[in-house]
Amino acid sequence: MKILIVDGHAEADYLIGSLIEKRHKVVVINADRSYCKYLASAHDMAVINGDASKQYILDEAKIRGFDLVVALSEDDATNLVICQTTKRLYGIKKAVSVVKNPHSVEIFKELGVNTAISSAHLVATSIEQATNLETLSSSLSLANGSVTVSEVSVERSFPVCGKVIMDIGFADYFNISCIVRKSETLIPRGSTEILAGDVLIIVTKTERTEHVLAALTGAAKE
Repeated sequence: MKILIVDGHAEADYLIGSLIEKRHKVVVINADRSYCKYLASAHDMAVINGDASKQYILDEAKIRGFDLVVALSEDDATNLVICQTTKRLYGIKKAVSVVKNPHSVEIFKELGVNTAISSAHLVATSIEQATNLETLSSSLSLANGSVTVSEVSVERSFPVCGKVIMDIGFADYFNISCIVRKSETLIPRGSTEILAGDVLIIVTKTERTEHVLAALTGAAKE
């Protein structure tokens, strides 16, 4: 697949690495100049610095006829413009967008975004749930099934509750892209402590998802 990834930080970093490993063609546009330098170095690739809502930036990216665009900007309006423009003017087949305001999810879908994901409440038509984790998490498969984004509501009984992220022994297998804590959305660091009541938005390789969710929640696999 040919995939355009726009903006984002930790979640973009993980997606890029995973998609390249699966031998997909990945083009990256990011408005954060310093993060562009990091991504270019980390993944040994050219990264375009600029506003992907501008047509001349999209022209530079040469993404006509791509299979998928993933919009990860923190601004909902920007993500919507990117998804609509790339589909309408460049013939990109499918658009996936993060949505900060969960009430905008259905609006995005009505306006042509194939999959809209709210960090506060994952909404999608293709939700996959492991039977033994059914009440604890929901998952959405992306990038032709190679990457899974999961939402986990932390309970006091979970093995990870009260731990900082860097002390989780299996942290190499997943990335916590954000934590929803009451009315606040946090971008976690290694020193961030996981608390009861947190909602974790987790990115994993699909083949590791069930293992990671079981380890996070303490649920035994059947």
